[in-house]
Amino acid sequence: MQVARQILATVLGVIAGGFVTMLVEMLNVVLYRPPAEIENDLEALRRYSETLPIGAALILLAAWCVGCFVAGFVARVVAAQRAMLPGVIAIAIYFTMTCVMLFLIPHPLWLWIVTPLALLGSGLLALALSAPKSVMLVCDRLIAAPIESVFQVVSEPERFKAAVPDIQTIEFLSAQRQGVGTVFRETRLMHGKTAANDLEITEFVPNRMVRIVASAGGAVWDSVFSVSLEQQRTRLTLAMEARPQTLVARLLVPLMMVMVGPAVESDMDAVGKFVEQQGSAPEPTTT
Repeated sequence: MQVARQILATVLGVIAGGFVTMLVEMLNVVLYRPPAEIENDLEALRRYSETLPIGAALILLAAWCVGCFVAGFVARVVAAQRAMLPGVIAIAIYFTMTCVMLFLIPHPLWLWIVTPLALLGSGLLALALSAPKSVMLVCDRLIAAPIESVFQVVSEPERFKAAVPDIQTIEFLSAQRQGVGTVFRETRLMHGKTAANDLEITEFVPNRMVRIVASAGGAVWDSVFSVSLEQQRTRLTLAMEARPQTLVARLLVPLMMVMVGPAVESDMDAVGKFVEQQGSAPEPTTT
């Protein structure tokens, strides 16, 4: 069902883009009425297109840009969960059709040069403006250990570092080292590169949940670890929400989440393995 909706979104985007293009191009008929003989004479149409008045050419360019924008915007808005792929495909189809038309019917040279760049810009703008306001990632693990032990690892930065091999260093930027108000810098290895981010614990309910917030890549990353008892084991759930703060971030955050996802899954696996290997008794809390 979801695949059918994505296909429908792509088709609707292309149709909407073509329809809007036609509407804008009608301005040329009103402002720059073409010679009557070009209606049934392809060669005459080519000669006319090569010598388009600058105003008519600009209207054409505007029509294509608006059409490309609408194609990508509609496709992504209609798509399930505002997925980016239908928008990208709709823009690619519109881009290809426009380039084919430019090839078949000669236009001024400057229009050949400007059009691909303008379409690319309008397409990217459409993808950014139609992106969801936030992107959510949820994963969980069932761990054979008491709630206290699991919560201690995810709520104390130093313990979390001990559990996750990819974290290289933890540097505290606040006087306190646990609970609300704790600020720390986490340096970790991601995809072979070192990345450092400042994080803050903004909510803390012992043996229940901890909220950790960071700002990176033009977005606010809001992560909530929660623990609950299930079948004499602990259910650890991580809900990570990324809220883009800029247009560029709205475009890039969904792509960033694709890279972050495997790292988060790996962290959850590491926490589960670490706690189970440490035994059932939680370590004393340090302040």
